[in-house]
Amino acid sequence: MKMCASYLMLALLLSLLLAPASHAADAPLRLADREVLASPGEFRLANVLVVGISDDRDIRNRFEDRFVTHLRGRGVQATASHSIVPDLTDLEDRDRILSAIYTEGIDAVLTVRAARVERRGDDDWIAAWDAWSAAASTPRELIEASLPITGKQTKKYGVEFALWEIAGPRRLWAAHSDVVKRKRLDDGVGDLLQAAIADLRDRGWF
Repeated sequence: MKMCASYLMLALLLSLLLAPASHAADAPLRLADREVLASPGEFRLANVLVVGISDDRDIRNRFEDRFVTHLRGRGVQATASHSIVPDLTDLEDRDRILSAIYTEGIDAVLTVRAARVERRGDDDWIAAWDAWSAAASTPRELIEASLPITGKQTKKYGVEFALWEIAGPRRLWAAHSDVVKRKRLDDGVGDLLQAAIADLRDRGWF
């Protein structure tokens, strides 16, 4: 009887220890930080190109397509970049993305970059994003620094969002997720999209 009681106590202890981790793993992905550099009164979205940057084509396409669907539902003309440039692995692909931004009558770009974190580490990636968000930048600079995509897929990512006005050019809004593993990101694309859309909506952009 004592042995049975010990096993029961051990099982209960293990379940208590594992429960928080399981709950955390199931929690919706979220925006961990954001910056706002302009108000919707200064600029209205009319024709938006959504550019996903990821070494996983499926994740890129899902981010782009869902953003485009939401924007169109709000009466904003929107285009997914993968419908123009399916791949992002050659210099020509980068040039075609830039050409689409600056020659297709686009007035805003929404970028979603799944940045590789594994090589740099979580803290280094967050510090790099903080430095980037504190400095002036353009969508051209981001795309030129990010493309073409080379190398093997990684295991951890930080998802970076930014909304840009082309005429400036200037960054209007930016945000990033927590560091997330590939499988969790694959399952949580919808969570992050909803979080980004909600933040943009609450600030009056949609």
